[in-house]
Parts: sequence; structure tokens; C-alpha cells
Amino acid sequence: MVLSLVTPTGTNFIKDWPAQNTINCDRIDDYAGPCLPTHPLNTYTPQLIGATTNPNLGVGGFIRGYYYRIFDQIYSWGELRFGTSGISAGSGVWTITLPFTMESTYGAGNGNPARSYILGNALVVDDSTPAGTQPMTVQMNTPNSIQLMARLNSGLVSVTASNTIPITWAINDGILWNARYKRAV
Repeated sequence: MVLSLVTPTGTNFIKDWPAQNTINCDRIDDYAGPCLPTHPLNTYTPQLIGATTNPNLGVGGFIRGYYYRIFDQIYSWGELRFGTSGISAGSGVWTITLPFTMESTYGAGNGNPARSYILGNALVVDDSTPAGTQPMTVQMNTPNSIQLMARLNSGLVSVTASNTIPITWAINDGILWNARYKRAV
């Protein structure tokens, strides 16, 4: 069984997922639209980086990202999915690159959730069981990358997504994320 990681309600992937982004981006369009020289929706290719060894998404696996840029505000969205064969979760804590550098290094967590800004939300999808689907937060790692944090069953501590957390990664598993931040000018 392959679960759909994204079900947008329209053709604009940033504005149509999640629903609140539609409202936010439409308000910005209404305000800034006449000042914009080009359409603010663009794509980029995020990099999924492991602390020691980078993950391999395998045959049919992918990672893709979108961003909506209005002046110095960046609304980003991304999705990754492991393929059907040849996958490897790499080793160590994962980070994901951003389309633009964030303005401030204050709050750069470098793997420490106690010192990280929360920029958005994420959803881990475990293809083998709907019970494996779980929420995460998207937090600033460095000015150029994010980390994904999960609250484990103990409820006592948040942990950073890695080759073994929050699930044992397997075929067709994936992550959706969104983040909003101020771009360095």
C-alpha cells in the first residue's frame, strides 16, 4: 500500500498545502502583488544530509521543495519519499537545506532543540501502517538548514530525525514539511 504524501487542493503547491498557507499567501499577494516583478512561487532541490553518511532515497525515491518568496519572507514546503529498492537511511541526525539563508543565527540549534526556533510543521508517513504517521516540528539548525524534531512516546524529550528516528525507515516512507522564515538580505 502506498499512501499519498500530498493531496493539494489546487495547482499551486505552496498555497494549496496546508490550508493556512493559502490564506497567508493570498493576503500577501493582495498586498504586494502589484510590486512583484515575477511570480513568487518557485521550486528548489533540497539536500537531505546525514551527520556521517547521507541517506539514499533509492529507486523511485525523491526529494523536492517549493518556496514562495515575498520580499524577505520565505514560505517553503518540501517532500521526500524513499523509493522501492536500494534505499539507505544513512547514519546520524538529518538536516535539510533551505532555498535561502535565514537572516539570523540566533536560535541556530545545531541539533539542540532547546536552542532552535520552530519554523513550521512536518509529518512523517510510515507506509507500512497508518499508526506510524506522526507529527514533527521544523526547527532552525543553521542559517542554511532545518532539522525535524519528534516527541517520542515518553513525552520527556524531543529528538531529531535521523537514520533510526522517529521510525525505522523503509520502502515508500516519507516526510512532508513546511517552514516560514526571514531571508538574509
